[in-house]
Amino acid sequence: MSEEQSVRRGSRPAEPISRRPRGVVRPAQPKNLALVKPVLNCVNILRYLSKSEHPATLTQITQKLDINPSTGLSIIRTLVSLGLVAPHPNTKAYVIGAGVIPLAEGALGRGGILEIFRYPMERLAHKHSVTVTLWRMIDEDRMHLTASAVGDGPVQIQMRLGQRLPRWVGAVGRMMAAYSGLSEAELRKKFNGLRWQSPPSFSAYVEQSREAKRRGYAIDDGNYTRGVLSVAAPVFDLSGEITMACGATMFLGQHPPATVAEIAEDLVTIGGLLRPDAGKRRRAGAGVKGR
Repeated sequence: MSEEQSVRRGSRPAEPISRRPRGVVRPAQPKNLALVKPVLNCVNILRYLSKSEHPATLTQITQKLDINPSTGLSIIRTLVSLGLVAPHPNTKAYVIGAGVIPLAEGALGRGGILEIFRYPMERLAHKHSVTVTLWRMIDEDRMHLTASAVGDGPVQIQMRLGQRLPRWVGAVGRMMAAYSGLSEAELRKKFNGLRWQSPPSFSAYVEQSREAKRRGYAIDDGNYTRGVLSVAAPVFDLSGEITMACGATMFLGQHPPATVAEIAEDLVTIGGLLRPDAGKRRRAGAGVKGR
């Protein structure tokens, strides 16, 4: 019997709103203001998943937050449908979804994380006259162009913000394949549905994905678009899933292999800065360095 079936059969009665589970911080409120418990439960679930270092099951979430399992299941299903929570691949657990990123961007405005890291993106773009991009994963098969910086060369590659592409194609696609955990048959099904101008063989795609995992970045050498070379590095969340990818797009033959590798390493650095725990890791590194 699945966890969801057990919830439907064995749900406990709803608890009074006055109960305050441990570890759940409730905001200060004006007197005589009645808080809506379903909204509180929703916010607490999002806060819990955003701080959790590992995917959490329905049981773990509802027990930790002291939420009725049936209610918790309904809330999580709704949050999943909105993209604010995502099922963890191959498990019955959940992680915070990429749908919260636009909300955070709107709240943070020009001081947001994308603006903070726009400078290294623009610096890289101008240094090598390439187009640097940031892609956000929006579901199992698509990614969304969230930000870009264009170099100042005489001929430029422009990419439209907001455009969507299959997440399995190009340099990003090879990186996604490397960390997907999909079987060869499942990956081949994804691969067969892709459109390339100069398609690689499936065996070459798989081998290039393995190489991407070994060195930390992937390269598409004119396969997706003829005459264009792209490089991509992953951005991981706290659970080790790829939620975004940093890319650089340039003309084929524009730079020698050594410079392409240098650009790729810079993308890996930018990807590390965009990790949710980047601040904590930088502080830890600074502490070690100062000893």
